[in-house]
Amino acid sequence: MFLFRSAYSLGDYIPPEVVQALKNSDVDGAIRAIRLDANTPRLKYLLNELVRVEKGEGAFKRLTPREFFNLCVGYHNIYLFLKGMGEEGLPFFKKADSCYQKVSKKRGADERVIIGILRSALYHAAGNHQKAEEIFAKLDISGLEDSFRKYEALAHYFAAKGDVDGVVSNLRLAYAIRPDAILSWVVVSDDFTNVSSDPKFSALIEEWKKESSARKAGEEGEKNIKKSRDKDKKGSKGKKKLQSQKAAKGKASTSLKKTFPKRR
Repeated sequence: MFLFRSAYSLGDYIPPEVVQALKNSDVDGAIRAIRLDANTPRLKYLLNELVRVEKGEGAFKRLTPREFFNLCVGYHNIYLFLKGMGEEGLPFFKKADSCYQKVSKKRGADERVIIGILRSALYHAAGNHQKAEEIFAKLDISGLEDSFRKYEALAHYFAAKGDVDGVVSNLRLAYAIRPDAILSWVVVSDDFTNVSSDPKFSALIEEWKKESSARKAGEEGEKNIKKSRDKDKKGSKGKKKLQSQKAAKGKASTSLKKTFPKRR
């Protein structure tokens, strides 16, 4: 989604000016405060969400359905951030809920289901579990095609609900499709606060971190091999060129000897 406070981001410093600005629904003030100290992945992530909301609100009537959806997600993520910081964030909850309902009318059947899953997750995050389940019960999840977005949204829903098994199973399915996208999302977003301390979740993240490191090491090794091969090719071409030049000089010398034979 886009958008946790995982074991890797709990130590990130959040400037108090950012939280205070968002408590006052001052998105622009929060952006200015972050830009003074945006030196961690989590702050950069939050800045991205704030800018997305600011731009969306500034061009509200001209937004495409996709941009409108992104605005909803931005509200949702800012709400989750404030919840994670121990703040209520009610204005952003209301904006996200209203936004999801409006954009749902402009999307196709599959998109409406995805939006419904996220709206249900929003209510779970707010503690209104009954309303969340009422929304979820009306969705035809079985009709959705298998996709990264489907599993990502369901992981978000189960995380807000506190169901770690649901989180792990859907994250694995999403990871199989786009591993790097899932890992970067989980590490910096606020979606998985409810399950972040569960051993099953922690073990999954550790597993993925090792895989990611191994994959990057393998990619780096391949790059080095390619560089070495390219270097060898250049060296081989250089040798051939030098040999060709020597051969040309030899021919030229022979030709001169034939043209101007030695006098006896």
